[in-house]
Amino acid sequence: MRKKSISNRVKYAFVTVIILISAGFIFSIYARDIVTRKYDNNMNINIKLSKLSVEISNSWSFFDMYMKTKNKDYIEKYITANNTVEEIFNQISPYIQKNKVSSVYLRNLNNMFNYYKTGSYTLINQEKLDEKGYDQLIELKTQAVYINKYSGLLTVSYLDYSNNEYSSTLKKYKNTQVQIYGMFIIIILGSYILSMHVSKELSITIGKLCNYAGLLSEAKWEIADLNHQKYDELNSLAKAFNKMKNSIRIFIDELNEKAEIESNYHKERLKSAEKDKLIKETHLLALQSQINPHFLFNTLNTISRMAMFENADNTATLIAATSKILRYNLAYKDKLVKLKEEIDMIKAYVTIQQTRFRRRMRFDFDIDHTLESINIPAMIIQPILENAIIHGLNELDQGGIICISVKRQDKFVVISIKDNGKGIEDQKIQGILNNEKSTKEKSDTTGLGVSNVKQRLELYFNRNNLITIDSKVGQGAEVTLFIPIEGGE
Repeated sequence: MRKKSISNRVKYAFVTVIILISAGFIFSIYARDIVTRKYDNNMNINIKLSKLSVEISNSWSFFDMYMKTKNKDYIEKYITANNTVEEIFNQISPYIQKNKVSSVYLRNLNNMFNYYKTGSYTLINQEKLDEKGYDQLIELKTQAVYINKYSGLLTVSYLDYSNNEYSSTLKKYKNTQVQIYGMFIIIILGSYILSMHVSKELSITIGKLCNYAGLLSEAKWEIADLNHQKYDELNSLAKAFNKMKNSIRIFIDELNEKAEIESNYHKERLKSAEKDKLIKETHLLALQSQINPHFLFNTLNTISRMAMFENADNTATLIAATSKILRYNLAYKDKLVKLKEEIDMIKAYVTIQQTRFRRRMRFDFDIDHTLESINIPAMIIQPILENAIIHGLNELDQGGIICISVKRQDKFVVISIKDNGKGIEDQKIQGILNNEKSTKEKSDTTGLGVSNVKQRLELYFNRNNLITIDSKVGQGAEVTLFIPIEGGE
C-alpha cells in the first residue's frame, strides 16, 4: 500500500484553509469598505458644513468692509464667497434631505441667506447710504448673526444624524465580523484535527527538538548534537538545529567579550564627559561673576546727589530701578531668562543712566514683543550697553544716541546695541572677538564686557559666531548678538 506523502497532506490542507480564509477575508473587506464609504461621506459633508459657516462669515466680513471702505476689491471677494456658499448648498442638499431635522435647518438657512444676499446687493448698488439704508444695514447685520447661528445648528444636527447612521452601519459590520470570526474558528478547528493526523508520525522527532530547545533556552550549550532522522526533511532540520546551536554558542562567547570591552570604554567616556561638564559649568560661573561692581558704585553715588537737590520722587525712581537690577542679578545670575525680563532690567538701567546723564544722551528701543517669551542668558545686554555709554558716548556733551533693537532673523533672535559715539578701532575689535584682554585696560573696559558676553554665549549654546561688532572710528559702533531660538544648554 502506497504511503501518503507528508508534503502532499500539508499542501492539501493548506490550500483548503487558504481558500476558506480568503473568502472570509474578501467578504470582511467588502463589509468594511461599506462602513468606510459611509464614514468618508459623512466626514465630507461635515467638512463642507464647516466650510459653509466659514464662507458665510467671509461673505458678511467682505460686505461689511466694503460698506466701510467702498473698496471694490471687497465686492469681488464678497461675490466669490456667495458663490461658494451657493455651491456648497447644492452639494450638501441631497444628503441633508435624508434627515428631517437637518433639512429644516438647511431650508431656513437657505432662505435667510437669499434674503441677506438680496438686501446686501441692494445696499451695494446705492451710491450713498441714507437713514433707511443704514437701518437696512443694521437689519442685515442681525440677519448675518442668525445665519451663522443656523449654520452652527445645521452642522450639529447633521453631525448627530451622521453619527447615528454610522453607528448603525458599524453595528451591522460588527455582527458580520462575528459571523466571519465564527467561520475562522471552525476553519481553525478543522485544521487542528487535520494537523493532528499529520503530526502523529512526527511527534517523536518534534519531541526531541522541543526538549533540546528547552535545554538551549536554559543556556545549556554543551548538549550533544541530534542524531540522523528517518525523513530527509527532518534530517535537514536536525542538521540546521545543530549548526544553529554551535553558532549561537560561538556568538555568545564573542558577544560577552565585546560587551566587556564596550562597557569599559563607556565608563571612560562617562568620566570624561562629567569632567568636561564640570569644567564648562565652572568656567561659565567664573565668567558671569566678572560683571563689574563699578556700575553699582556710580548708581549709588547718583542717588545720593539726587537726594540732596530734589524731592524724594526721582530718588525713589532711581532706588526702584537699582533694586530691580540687583534682584535680577541675584535671581538670574546662572540661569536662562525670558527676553522680557532682560529688557525690563535694561529699561531700569536706562532709567538710571538717563537721570545721570540727562540731555547728554537718549535711548531708543525697538522691540519685537512676539519674542518676549524666548529664553536667553541673563545679563548679556547690560554689559554691552554700559560699554557703549562709558567708552562710546561718555566724552559727548550732548546728542548721544543709543538704539536697542530686538528682531527675529530666521532661527535667531537678533539683539543690536548701536551708538553714535567715537567708535572702536579695528585692531581692538579683533582683540575683543579673539578673547584677548589688554593689561592696560581697567576691569570695566569694552574688551572685558563684550568678551564676557561672547564666551557666555558660546558656553550656553555650544557654537561660535554669535556676536559681531561693526564700527568705524568717529562714527559710532554696533554690537549685534545672535541668540538661537532653540538649542541652549
